[in-house]
Amino acid sequence: MTKKIDFLISTDLDGTLLNYNDFSFEQIIPFIKRIIKKNILIIVNTSKTASEVIEFLNIINHPLPFIVESGSAIYYPKQKFTSKKISLNNFDIIYSSKSTTQIEKILKNKKLLKFKNLYKLTKEIDDKTLSEFSGLKIKELANLKKRSYSHLMIWNSSQKNLRKFKIELEAEGMTLLKGARFLHLKSKGDKGLALLNFIDYLKNNKIEFHRSISLGDSVNDLPMLSITDYSCIIKLPNDYFLNFKGESVIRSKKVAPLGWKEALMQVKPFFNHLNK
Repeated sequence: MTKKIDFLISTDLDGTLLNYNDFSFEQIIPFIKRIIKKNILIIVNTSKTASEVIEFLNIINHPLPFIVESGSAIYYPKQKFTSKKISLNNFDIIYSSKSTTQIEKILKNKKLLKFKNLYKLTKEIDDKTLSEFSGLKIKELANLKKRSYSHLMIWNSSQKNLRKFKIELEAEGMTLLKGARFLHLKSKGDKGLALLNFIDYLKNNKIEFHRSISLGDSVNDLPMLSITDYSCIIKLPNDYFLNFKGESVIRSKKVAPLGWKEALMQVKPFFNHLNK
């Protein structure tokens, strides 16, 4: 029997749903819960780690499906939960790309090894610097470091060398994505391809949705924003807007988290469905 969902919402977290500076979102938790009750499926689509997303899901107290590390893996909630607290044990991994261990082995290839002194990866970055770049307090870095499929990278050389590095990475099936705060080193793929994989999974499991909405604020959100029926761009604190053109593009006037709610409520079919 086919299960029908009215809307599928794919959302970034940092700077989109979570405030860019302090990661707060308490103001919109009732709104999120209201959406979930209206036969709308939200999938978190983020560069965060699975551990960081689990922390978010426990705050809203709902096991949403999620995509982590910029399209590197997809987690789908199991039908039966064994405990009240949400954990990774409550999810099946329905897709995953190369592990961090495999990535590190690729970086030791001769052509890539010559770039070694031009960057630092997650585990090589000291806590003070990691805190400054991420906006997190040092005591909050533990979940950020639990990366299974990607590395955060700080580049310490010229753009010319970066372009050369990217060419060598691509030859090895790797990519370097630009996020709001870091470069993300991972195997080829992005938030858009992962979302398409998730949609295929829904179809294979006889789950249909009527319309799709995506929400993002950064360059690595572009592939996701380009494949949904409605694309919502959330304003950043410096008044920056992601340069994205499409047929049904909505730009918030407010920053996250209120900008997230504002943008969704400007999607007329969504607004009508939520208020009927």
